[in-house]
Amino acid sequence: MAAYTNMSTKLLHLEEEFPNIQLIPSINDEMLQDELEKADIYLDINRGLKVGEILKWAYEQNMLIFSYKEVAQAEAHGLVFEEIRDLCN
Repeated sequence: MAAYTNMSTKLLHLEEEFPNIQLIPSINDEMLQDELEKADIYLDINRGLKVGEILKWAYEQNMLIFSYKEVAQAEAHGLVFEEIRDLCN
Protein backbone atom coordinates (compact mmCIF):
# COMPACT_ATOMS: atom_id res chain seq x y z
CA MET A 1 0.00 0.00 0.00
CA ALA A 2 1.35 3.37 -0.96
CA ALA A 3 0.33 6.95 -0.33
CA TYR A 4 1.65 10.33 -1.40
CA THR A 5 1.01 11.48 2.17
CA ASN A 6 2.01 10.23 5.61
CA MET A 7 0.13 7.26 7.02
CA SER A 8 -1.53 6.99 10.39
CA THR A 9 0.12 5.06 13.19
CA LYS A 10 -2.83 2.66 13.15
CA LEU A 11 -2.22 1.88 9.48
CA LEU A 12 1.54 1.57 9.96
CA HIS A 13 1.00 -1.04 12.69
CA LEU A 14 -0.68 -3.31 10.12
CA GLU A 15 2.75 -3.95 8.62
CA GLU A 16 3.91 -5.41 11.94
CA GLU A 17 0.79 -7.54 12.28
CA PHE A 18 0.71 -8.82 8.68
CA PRO A 19 4.15 -9.60 7.20
CA ASN A 20 2.73 -9.84 3.67
CA ILE A 21 1.81 -6.13 3.70
CA GLN A 22 4.27 -3.46 2.62
CA LEU A 23 3.44 0.16 3.41
CA ILE A 24 5.10 3.05 1.59
CA PRO A 25 4.16 6.46 2.98
CA SER A 26 5.18 9.66 1.18
CA ILE A 27 5.77 7.92 -2.14
CA ASN A 28 6.59 9.92 -5.26
CA ASP A 29 5.78 9.13 -8.91
CA GLU A 30 9.19 7.61 -9.63
CA MET A 31 9.02 5.31 -6.59
CA LEU A 32 5.43 4.41 -7.45
CA GLN A 33 6.42 3.41 -10.98
CA ASP A 34 9.24 1.23 -9.55
CA GLU A 35 6.82 -0.47 -7.15
CA LEU A 36 4.29 -1.12 -9.91
CA GLU A 37 7.00 -2.82 -11.97
CA LYS A 38 7.58 -5.27 -9.08
CA ALA A 39 3.89 -6.07 -8.50
CA ASP A 40 1.63 -8.66 -10.13
CA ILE A 41 -1.76 -7.35 -8.99
CA TYR A 42 -3.34 -4.00 -8.21
CA LEU A 43 -6.17 -3.72 -5.68
CA ASP A 44 -8.39 -0.81 -6.63
CA ILE A 45 -10.14 -0.35 -3.29
CA ASN A 46 -9.83 3.40 -2.74
CA ARG A 47 -13.20 5.14 -2.47
CA GLY A 48 -11.64 8.53 -3.08
CA LEU A 49 -10.06 10.01 -6.16
CA LYS A 50 -7.69 7.79 -8.08
CA VAL A 51 -4.06 8.86 -7.99
CA GLY A 52 -2.97 10.23 -11.34
CA GLU A 53 -2.86 7.57 -14.02
CA ILE A 54 -2.57 4.67 -11.56
CA LEU A 55 -5.09 2.40 -13.27
CA LYS A 56 -3.58 3.11 -16.68
CA TRP A 57 -0.09 2.35 -15.34
CA ALA A 58 -1.28 -0.91 -13.76
CA TYR A 59 -3.01 -1.93 -16.99
CA GLU A 60 0.09 -1.13 -19.07
CA GLN A 61 2.18 -3.27 -16.69
CA ASN A 62 -0.20 -6.20 -17.45
CA MET A 63 -1.17 -6.39 -13.81
CA LEU A 64 -4.34 -8.12 -12.68
CA ILE A 65 -6.63 -5.36 -11.42
CA PHE A 66 -9.17 -6.30 -8.75
CA SER A 67 -11.88 -3.92 -7.62
CA TYR A 68 -15.41 -3.96 -6.32
CA LYS A 69 -18.53 -2.42 -7.79
CA GLU A 70 -18.73 0.57 -5.45
CA VAL A 71 -15.30 1.96 -6.40
CA ALA A 72 -14.54 0.51 -9.85
CA GLN A 73 -14.03 2.95 -12.69
CA ALA A 74 -16.32 2.72 -15.71
CA GLU A 75 -13.35 1.82 -17.91
CA ALA A 76 -12.00 -0.78 -15.47
CA HIS A 77 -9.80 -3.39 -17.12
CA GLY A 78 -10.01 -6.03 -14.45
CA LEU A 79 -12.21 -8.14 -12.26
CA VAL A 80 -14.98 -6.21 -10.54
CA PHE A 81 -16.67 -7.90 -7.60
CA GLU A 82 -20.08 -7.06 -6.17
CA GLU A 83 -18.78 -6.38 -2.67
CA ILE A 84 -15.38 -5.85 -1.08
CA ARG A 85 -15.61 -9.09 0.91
CA ASP A 86 -15.87 -10.99 -2.39
CA LEU A 87 -12.25 -10.00 -3.11
CA CYS A 88 -11.18 -12.37 -0.33
CA ASN A 89 -13.24 -15.42 -1.28
